[in-house]
Amino acid sequence: MDQEIRNLLRKQKYKIVGEHSAVKLCHWLKKSLMEDRVCYKQKFYGIKSHRCLQMTP
Repeated sequence: MDQEIRNLLRKQKYKIVGEHSAVKLCHWLKKSLMEDRVCYKQKFYGIKSHRCLQMTP
């Protein structure tokens, strides 16, 4: 991954994993683990906030 891309991702609060991947934890994942709060996906669909995953290609 190009250093410019790495810096951009870090600025957007992504964590670099390996040589070609990045991950960003959702706000609700943190709230679920720390404060026992949940997002709409758990309320309406039963998906546990700490197990939820969103991806882009």
